[in-house]
Amino acid sequence: IAKGYAIDKTSQHLKEPGVEHGFLNGGGNIRLLGNKPDDSNWVVGVQIPDLTQQATDSISSLSLPGNTSIVTSGDYQRFYVYDGTIMHHIIDPETLQPARYARSVSIVCDDGTASDILSTALFTMSQEDGQALLDKINKEKYLEWFSKLDREVQEKIEAQWGKAPGEFMIYEDVFPVP
Repeated sequence: IAKGYAIDKTSQHLKEPGVEHGFLNGGGNIRLLGNKPDDSNWVVGVQIPDLTQQATDSISSLSLPGNTSIVTSGDYQRFYVYDGTIMHHIIDPETLQPARYARSVSIVCDDGTASDILSTALFTMSQEDGQALLDKINKEKYLEWFSKLDREVQEKIEAQWGKAPGEFMIYEDVFPVP
């Protein structure tokens, strides 16, 4: 959660002297500062979690308003291969081995620290358990799982799960925003 917290603090520090437009990228933790200078949304790509794809290929392209954070946890940036198996840095607390439920989990919300915590936590859970956790969190925040590209984020948490290469599991549950 250190990157999410650091990006949040840096964002606050930049806003104090009046920075109105910009984005921060802290190793995959993105924080958007205001909308773009023309008042349009920022467009952020989420990388395809496939080691055979180019680093610039995207599983989705998201149109996001300013003052939003997006964090992706995955097994395709920081890893090594041992006996033909990808070994990565996100450990499943049940097995004490690298988590295997998804290839990536992306969280979009207004708080970079929360995005960082949730993307890592959901990466170590089945989609069903992740949904149950988000249902509990929904008592405090609103959530929506991505079901299509270029959806605007409002006062809610959004999550996107990338599974095996070429496979993209979607669950949609929409809660109204007051």
